[in-house]
Amino acid sequence: MFWGKFWRLMFLLLAATLLLVTGLGAWLASDRMERVAQIYDEATIYETAAGPQQAIVRGEGSPVLVLHGQFGGCDRGMWLARFVGMDDTMEVIAPSRPGYLGTPLDGRISAEAQVEALAALLDTLERSKVAMLVEDTATDVALTFAEKFPERVSNLAIVYGNFTPKNQRALQLAYDYRDNWKAKFLAPLTQIVAKMAPASWPEINATRGFPIDLRLPGMIADGERLSQTCDLPKPSVPALIVLNSKQREQQGNDFDNFLSNHPLPPNVIILPDVDFYSPEWIDTAKAIREFLSGSAETPEQP
Repeated sequence: MFWGKFWRLMFLLLAATLLLVTGLGAWLASDRMERVAQIYDEATIYETAAGPQQAIVRGEGSPVLVLHGQFGGCDRGMWLARFVGMDDTMEVIAPSRPGYLGTPLDGRISAEAQVEALAALLDTLERSKVAMLVEDTATDVALTFAEKFPERVSNLAIVYGNFTPKNQRALQLAYDYRDNWKAKFLAPLTQIVAKMAPASWPEINATRGFPIDLRLPGMIADGERLSQTCDLPKPSVPALIVLNSKQREQQGNDFDNFLSNHPLPPNVIILPDVDFYSPEWIDTAKAIREFLSGSAETPEQP
């Protein structure tokens, strides 16, 4: 009798587990479809001289070109613009860089190829000059754009950028999400947490950048490019760089080398290792807005 009850209990537990997994899988698939539909509803595919490019263009005022980093896309660019507060004060142009979401990679891995694509997008939008707000793995692309087209860039703000030559981190991270079962498991798990998180948790809500499969070609391309990048351009445009103390320590001499012999030394803000909603970050977001809009000069900080 004992074993009969035991096996019935095991059967019920197995059935409940299967129902839970099936229901969770269906919910994730539905949420994925909803997320993709939302992105494509907000964005437009522009036919440019460099091929089709996806972008969200929103707001009024002076244009700011926002370039996302890894795990990015036009939705991440809009998130960054909103979090800095640019979406209420300037016209935001947030493209999906090649390989992300609706912009095909088409072999455009190098910074030079991505710069040509961005210039073609701005030509299509008839924007001759923009401010630039960029993050993470887009650092080298933005610097290359500002060096090649200084007449098209009024100001450049780099938030949590990458200044380390031959950086392997981005490539390893992309490969992890492509090949590692743990990363594949964490991706939907993070999506669940993000879905349930309150709006007051902006850094968790930023993980709504999933589904990851639509971003992997761009993530791998970024990683391959950065793993081979030796020297970063030093354009002669007004620039503001924001790093936290941990990143500053990690990038150490590499960041110092970037600043040395710069034709127009950037303003630098070093934050403590704080959350995005901390008072220090709120003050920094204001400084970025004022810098990009040209309404104030941002003093250099140690």
